[in-house]
Amino acid sequence: MPRTSPSDPAIIDNAAFTNVSISKTEQVDVQSAAQSLSFSRAYTLALCPQLVYAQSALLKYLVSSKVHKQLEFVAVGSWWVYSAPNKDSSGESERDGQLFKVPSSREDIFTDKVLDFKAKRALTKFLRFIVDYEEQREIWEDYRTRSFAEFLVEQFKVPVTLHPPLLALSLSPQGPNVTTTEFALPRIARHLRSIGRLGPGFGSVIPKWGGMSEVTQVACRACAVGGGVYVLHKDVSSFEKNESGVKVHLAGGDVVTTRWVVGQGLEGSPRSNPANPSSTFSKSITIVSSPLSSLFPSIAEEAPAPACAVVTFPSGSLSFEDGEAELPPVHILVHSADTGECPTGQCKSTIFPYFSLAFHDDSTYEYLSTLSELH
Repeated sequence: MPRTSPSDPAIIDNAAFTNVSISKTEQVDVQSAAQSLSFSRAYTLALCPQLVYAQSALLKYLVSSKVHKQLEFVAVGSWWVYSAPNKDSSGESERDGQLFKVPSSREDIFTDKVLDFKAKRALTKFLRFIVDYEEQREIWEDYRTRSFAEFLVEQFKVPVTLHPPLLALSLSPQGPNVTTTEFALPRIARHLRSIGRLGPGFGSVIPKWGGMSEVTQVACRACAVGGGVYVLHKDVSSFEKNESGVKVHLAGGDVVTTRWVVGQGLEGSPRSNPANPSSTFSKSITIVSSPLSSLFPSIAEEAPAPACAVVTFPSGSLSFEDGEAELPPVHILVHSADTGECPTGQCKSTIFPYFSLAFHDDSTYEYLSTLSELH
């Protein structure tokens, strides 16, 4: 985590994380070691956890560079969506809020005991369509910039109650009436097409022992072994293009030449363009004194044990403390002890409540959520 000084506003303005705080709840009647925090080095808190889909271009680069030999990945298991309590006409709750497993295959749909036949038929029709939706542009082209909710209702008769599970698969930071069809379709297709490519029952993985930071460290070591040079904690002052590539001027006077320059705050990037403000979001990383075993059921026969679960609270299911405004979707990545990020008997959850200024145009959101748009 970058260290900032309150006396230096320039550093705070440019920091990746602001308003950072750490809190620890008081322990009352601790009955087991699993309920208490262990020593600090027993935890690895990834500030920007990601999912890596089997269809992600990142995986083939990890293999071609042989970096994958120094990494270990664990499977992402079930996806869950929260259903708010049902209330009668008097405002009394008829049913408590519940988590429902998101069906991601025809087998899941047909074995689901909650869905009725009409809903199962609509979902099956949608799944058949999205397998090769690119070849069926006549179905969705007119809905490209319209809401995904309209598309589901008008084209597939999908009930409104089934919109949250489908939106959960897209990891959309917006509600159903704001998320566009062109945003949701490729992301849901990527999720479904990835299932089974790396093993039965799952379509995405996460790096063990600390998330994508492990990939970065291994890549740096591979770079050094291959004769490359990497420099830490050096800002880019300026860069200029020439016939041999790009000449980059680093802080301190060093100059290097490269073919590619990737980063934020550079000329033409979203953060340096006043007309395209960066998005801001809130995030919480929490250690839970429970293995939360119910969130990690077996994925499929002969499948690896899942070490990550995704829980989505749809738009409108949560509200601010004053109750006057609804929160947009909240996504929670729950990591079990099998990730090596916390002791046995505990879980680590990262909560993403999004507050967006320009999410659909901001590359930061894509990187933080899935690392799936690498092409």
